[in-house]
Amino acid sequence: MVRTFSFIGALLSGSSTVLAQADWDWQACEDVRDPVAAIAACTRLINGRTLGDVGLAIALYSRGVHFINVAEIDQAIADESRAIQIEPLHPRAYNARGNAYYIKGDIELAIQDYDAQVKIAPRHEDAYNGRGRIYAAVGQFDRAIEDYDRQIEINPQHAHAYNNRGRAYVFKGQFDRAIEDYDQQIEIDPQHPDAYNNRGNAYLGKGAPDRALMDYDTAIAMNPRHAHAYGQSRQSLSH
Repeated sequence: MVRTFSFIGALLSGSSTVLAQADWDWQACEDVRDPVAAIAACTRLINGRTLGDVGLAIALYSRGVHFINVAEIDQAIADESRAIQIEPLHPRAYNARGNAYYIKGDIELAIQDYDAQVKIAPRHEDAYNGRGRIYAAVGQFDRAIEDYDRQIEINPQHAHAYNNRGRAYVFKGQFDRAIEDYDQQIEIDPQHPDAYNNRGNAYLGKGAPDRALMDYDTAIAMNPRHAHAYGQSRQSLSH
């Protein structure tokens, strides 16, 4: 009897350890702060053969996002494709694979994925912003702006949509509207140096070099590592 209880206790103790490890792996798998550790945790979950279809699709989706963050684009596409195969109505997987195709330069495939995401979840928090980037990349700025408009309607606090719409307006030569969008982005995310740099570009296009210099200086002060990139525009005004 003592041996039986000892055996059962060992089983329960082992089960607890496995469950604790799985719980830790889920937390790490979904943590965006350390993509390398997250990939390892997601991989343990995927290879553990204990997940149901929903859990496996989530783990694959998460690992695919982390692969994008470490520039392993083909592996990201493979993971998101597996997630979609398991869960064909997984809007986030379509979004992530669309982002990967966009980075890779496969514009048509990216648009197909963003279209699928919009069809599945028309009020997804990032669908229209992703497709808008694609339209802007191929010079279809009016269509890009329409998508950014929809994204902002869904989420008025979507800082990236304001930034991207501002860039589209700059390309169209509508600098005042671009500045309004960058103002809004800065109000939402005042610590993002790109917003100041981009607004500086808009002021420069508008013919307000003093305001442009102020924004370039702010961008450089916020992120000195990017001083060379930001400073190129600033230096062109200083001569």
